[in-house]
Parts: sequence; C-alpha cells; structure tokens
Amino acid sequence: MTDQPTASGGKARWLIVGGGLLLFLVLLLLMFLPVRGGHFIVQTIDYVAGNLASRSGLSPFLVKGLVILLTIPFFWAVAKYTKGLFWFRGVRPSLRLYSSPYGIIIVVYLGLFFLAMYGASRKAYAYKWCVETPEGIKAYDAPGRDPVYGLPLSPCSFDQIVAFRGTETQILRPQKLHIDNPRDYAFFDSITHEPRVYYSRSPDGGHEIYDRKGVSPETGKELQPINTEIINELIRSQDEQAARTTERQKQQAAADSLKRHAELLERYLNTTVTRRPGVKQAAVAVLQQGKNSLSGVEAELGGSLKEHGVEPLLSFFKPAFFQDGRAHALYEGDWNQVQDLALGSRIDCAIVGTGEVDYIPSAQFQGLLTAKLRVELKILDLVGQREVGGRTFQIAGAGTSEAEALQNAIERLRTEFGSYLATVSL
Repeated sequence: MTDQPTASGGKARWLIVGGGLLLFLVLLLLMFLPVRGGHFIVQTIDYVAGNLASRSGLSPFLVKGLVILLTIPFFWAVAKYTKGLFWFRGVRPSLRLYSSPYGIIIVVYLGLFFLAMYGASRKAYAYKWCVETPEGIKAYDAPGRDPVYGLPLSPCSFDQIVAFRGTETQILRPQKLHIDNPRDYAFFDSITHEPRVYYSRSPDGGHEIYDRKGVSPETGKELQPINTEIINELIRSQDEQAARTTERQKQQAAADSLKRHAELLERYLNTTVTRRPGVKQAAVAVLQQGKNSLSGVEAELGGSLKEHGVEPLLSFFKPAFFQDGRAHALYEGDWNQVQDLALGSRIDCAIVGTGEVDYIPSAQFQGLLTAKLRVELKILDLVGQREVGGRTFQIAGAGTSEAEALQNAIERLRTEFGSYLATVSL
C-alpha cells in the first residue's frame, strides 16, 4: 500500500514550483537586461516601458507611470523571495524600496508623477514630435518612429501645431463674419481702439471679414487688421449693392406689373383692338336685367353709332368683364376700371347701360303681344374719364310673337337713340 501525499507536502511542492518559476523569470530578466547592482529596477522598468511605448505609440509618460504602479507587486515579491539568497546580493539595494511601506509609497508617488506628466503634456504640442502620415498628422511625446508606418518623427512645426489644433477645435480658426451694416458695426475696441476684425481681399475684388487674425481659409492669404479705408470701401460696396438690389427690385416689380396687366387685359378685353388714327371707336355693353334676352339691342345701338361716323365695338369686352362685375362697376361710375385696363389708350368711348323687357298680351286683339323695352344708357368719354351723356329709353313694340314684338321695339330704339346721338358730342 503506497503512502498518500499529505496536504503539507503538496503545499511545499507548490512553493517550490512557484519559487522556481519566479527564479526563472528573474534569470530571464538578468539574461536580457544588462543589469548591474542597484540599476536592476530602473533598467527593468525602462526596458518594459520603452518597448511598450515604441510599439504601441502611447505616451512614454503614461506607459512608464502604469508600469511603475503595476510592477509594485512583482518587485515586492522579488524582494521577499530573494531575501537571504547570496547570489542576489547585487540587486538587493534596488529592491529596498519594495521592502517597506514607506518605500512603496515613494514608488507610488513616482508612478503618479509620470501619469501627471502625461496629463500635462496632452496639449503641449510645442514639446511633442510630429509626423505626416496617410491618416493625417500624428503627435507623440518622444522622438522615434511612427509604429504603424515607420516614418521618423521630428519636432512639431508651427503649421503642424495649428493644423493639429484645428482638427480639435474651431476656436483657433478665423471665423468669417457677415456684417449687415458697416456704418453701425464696432470695428475697433472702444477702450484700446485696436481692430476687432481682420480682412482679406477676395479674387473678385471684394472683402472677406474675419473675427481674428490668421490665414483666410478661402484664399490662404494672411489676414490684415481692418482700417478706415477698408471700412469706407465696405460702406461704398454696400451702398452700391443696395442700389443694385433696389434697381433689380424695381425692374422685377415693373415686369410683374406688366405681366399682371397683360393677364388682366387678356381676361377682360379683346386685345386685338387698338386705337386707330382718325377713327372714333366706341364699345357697346348692355347688361341684361331679368330673364328675357336682349341680344339684339347692342347690334341696333351699334348700327346707330355707325350711322353717326363712330365705329361700334360689340365684342370689345369679354364675358369675364360682365361675370366679374366690372361692367356693372363701370356703369355705376367706377373709373378705376378705365385706369386698371387703360381703356382710354385703346378706344375713345363706351356706351354702357342696362335693359329689360316685359311682354303684355293685347286685350283687344287675340294673339297680339306688346314688348315694353326699357333701356338706360350712359355715354362715357374714356380718354377724359367723364360722362358726356345719358338717357333712359322706354319703347313699346307689337307683334304676334315675343321675338317679333321685341324686334319692333329695338328698331324704334335705334331711331330714338340715333336722334339722341345728334345732340351729344362724342
């Protein structure tokens, strides 16, 4: 029967194995590091931190601070394990800091110092090393090579610092200003009288205005402080621009007005009619009242006008002129219709009025009708915009049908209207 290993025996073997591994690790460090005596800790930390920083591209301050803090347990274990081993007497002085709480406090503060250096140097580009890579500008805390592209580092130039900072914030870049009124803008500080804005001439001869000195992002030229001459040029340029804008607005307004006027004429008038030298023209428009048709009244009035040397225009006004109430407004004396449509520039006068007819059966003769026609006319001088005549005609006509009775009444209206025209100066 074989003996079973005891718990104390197993623990002893694990201590031997762990000690062997730790001894092997220390021997490896001694093989790869040219350590001598008290330089063991310093050279180990420098070796580890240097390799990590160069291959990762991280800040040496950050890496060294982390290595110092993270290796405290390791070197404390080395100090405890090598106590009494005569062949490690050469490295014992450098392990003294890890042999007491006070020494470890010193090591912790040393690690925190490098971490503080890392925090303080994050924006200190004047002390950094830069390189232009296909990914853009990169900055490092120590000289060497870019770990990705292998390009050598060099101290950051001013242009590189400005470009690098420009990718982080817009504050350093000049911001373009849009000054609406240069007469009222405060170009100079009220206390120091120093310029508050800077300018650069654009390729078209204008001015670009920015809120700080620097380089124009559009032209690449150095921005100059504003002066009185440039301010006067800005004022003149604004005045000229305002004048051009006003002129364009006037031209656009005139074009829009002409367009609206043309659309208005096209809707209400027969635009093919124009004034003819030596020929007096008169439009005829009779508004029908009631349900009975008066289609023949305008034709008979036109015939009477023609007999007195006036050319009648029976289709000068389009149906929309009546439908939209403009004919009624003209009849009521609204001269705005004449002005809006510039009627006086096309014809001389207009005969406008209203008409209605009633049919009454004859009490004496069966089948005989009487058409009682009532027409109220006004004669308007469209050029002088005045009413030159007006009369109400009440005419009766008889016939065996409504059409015959109305036609007889209209023919009598033509005769009476012709007699009236002889008394009116058209």
